[in-house]
Amino acid sequence: MESKRRPSETLVQIEIERKFLILELPPEIAVGIREGNYNFDDIEQGYLPNGGAKIRKTVNDMGKVTYSRIWKKDLSLDGIVREETTESLTQEELEELWSQTEGA
Repeated sequence: MESKRRPSETLVQIEIERKFLILELPPEIAVGIREGNYNFDDIEQGYLPNGGAKIRKTVNDMGKVTYSRIWKKDLSLDGIVREETTESLTQEELEELWSQTEGA
C-alpha cells in the first residue's frame, strides 16, 4: 500500500486486533520469499516513552521510504477494537524523535 500523503498529513483508521502464532512458514512461502516472488516492507520501529506513539521508517521493495508516527486508542474494553492514527513525518522529524525511543 503506497501512501500519497505529504508530511504532516494524518490518517485515522479503525482496526480490529488479531494475533496469530506461526511456528514456521509453509515451504512454498519460504521458497517464494527466497526467490523474490513476494512484496515486502522493511520496517524499523521504535516506541516513544509514556505509552505514547511508535515511530516507523518503512522501505518498500521498490525502495520507497516513508516515515510515520502511529498511536492507538482503545475503543473497546477488551482492547481488541482500536482507533489507529498515522501521521506522516519527514526524515528530519523521525530522526529528532528517534533518540527518545532508546530504552523506552
